[in-house]
Amino acid sequence: MWFLRLLLVCGVCSPLVAADKVDLTDKLRQSPPPTGKMKDGGSCAVDKIYQVTAPMVNNTCSRISAIEMQNVRIGNNNELVSSEFKYPAGQTYVDPLQTVTGVFDIKLKKCASFQFYSNLLGFMTGGAKFTKPAAGPTFGYDMMGPNMDTEDPAGGPHHVSVIKNGLALADVLVSAPATLNDIWLTSADPAIVTPVSVLQGNTAMLLSMEAAKAETAVYANWRTATGTAGPRCDEIRTDVYKEKKVTARLFLMNGTGTAPLNAAPKATAAEVQTAINSNSYKRGVAMLDLDEGGEVTSDYDTNGDGVLNIEFRNGINTASGEFSVILTKVQSGPPALPADRIPVILVRKMYTQIPLTGAAAAGDTTVELDTNRTDLFSYDSSTHTGDSFNIGGPTNTRNLPAPNTCNGGMRITLTAAPTLTAGGKTSLTFTPALCRAIGTGLADALYWPAGAWASGSYVLLQQDSVGTQAVLIWTIGHELGHPIGGKGLGLKDLNEPLNQMYFMQGQNGFEMRFKELSGKYNPAPENQWQTIPRN
Repeated sequence: MWFLRLLLVCGVCSPLVAADKVDLTDKLRQSPPPTGKMKDGGSCAVDKIYQVTAPMVNNTCSRISAIEMQNVRIGNNNELVSSEFKYPAGQTYVDPLQTVTGVFDIKLKKCASFQFYSNLLGFMTGGAKFTKPAAGPTFGYDMMGPNMDTEDPAGGPHHVSVIKNGLALADVLVSAPATLNDIWLTSADPAIVTPVSVLQGNTAMLLSMEAAKAETAVYANWRTATGTAGPRCDEIRTDVYKEKKVTARLFLMNGTGTAPLNAAPKATAAEVQTAINSNSYKRGVAMLDLDEGGEVTSDYDTNGDGVLNIEFRNGINTASGEFSVILTKVQSGPPALPADRIPVILVRKMYTQIPLTGAAAAGDTTVELDTNRTDLFSYDSSTHTGDSFNIGGPTNTRNLPAPNTCNGGMRITLTAAPTLTAGGKTSLTFTPALCRAIGTGLADALYWPAGAWASGSYVLLQQDSVGTQAVLIWTIGHELGHPIGGKGLGLKDLNEPLNQMYFMQGQNGFEMRFKELSGKYNPAPENQWQTIPRN
């Protein structure tokens, strides 16, 4: 059972500028080891000058210039008095995999066995880096930071999603003096993804193969003089999926004797489908197929209060009560609802009522609810703040002007975390105390402020809570993102305001991510792209 709660519910080489001199000690491979001889002849002596020849191979993804020596040592880490690096005449850059021979004049502080140690400092220029395509990704592009479009250096390589036998895009940023001609793209597994190394503009095309669910790395490498892949500059993880299709039908439900649906907000099935697919579902290689059920009238309001009353215990009662009347209407038609289509039902107003297991007296500050869903109730022990609810009626009569007879609902606020009793029920502790006795019927239940529900066979939304067409569309996409008996995307609520699965209604974030994110009601982390079933 899923719901939306109202208000409280519902190996990279970066381009470097001239000031960014970096340590090249581990980037210039010296092979063979440096050799030395006395420049002015004779045996080892203090203050005599040695000449060291050091062949160095540029093993980076960038050109290197302005190499300097620092902290030069010889023998048993004896510091040298001085050193001078003579850069080869006419050499401007050392390209990747090229060798530059450095010649150093060094003066010994004292004689020692001849071993050469140094730090090499210089400027790295050029190189390449993957980033989100400026024209927008074909499917999803996750930079693995706090949001999809923000990079986190500790977040690892970017991820791009693509449909099997499809095409994904990624921009390759190349910094001067390198050009796109200096970059060569390769795949760790060409049987999964083949990159097109002939770049259009600065966009790389990543061609996926026949794979229902697979991942491989695509590398941006420096192109060698012989047209092969040299040192690696960056990588992007390419995730190939079979597209998940969610099929549903949109019903606008009016009740006999109830207030009709408002003129707004409403949306057509086509408007919902276009917005959800283009903004959200495509990121996870999924698509929504939503058709029209039209405006339907049903006599579901059996108690005549003008509202859809939903009995909730461990889930919504669909076997009897007002909601069962609605389900029967949309499923049987005419026309009958196809078995593969999820009914998405918009009603004007609804109350979600959780009954008590036993009567409570005036003055009580605890009640036991007939549900095992303690996750519906929150209390923060660090701030001593808890959720607030109406109980005994849908409105708070305590705050009505005098005379107040306390015959209606009462507003309570949790003062402790909910607990699950030995009998599998939910115990709540709250303030202020009840001002009248309440029983176990639906009228005396706790009113839980759901803006929408999704379960194994339906999605139900309340028009009065959505406010705008944009929120209505987002809410439909959110609810169909839950499992829905294997027909939805299989995702859970998250505490991520920019995400399609954010637990609070009305935020309108459309992210769907590869990065693992913690759940709201179930805190276990979830990778949304990987969680979506691909059957």
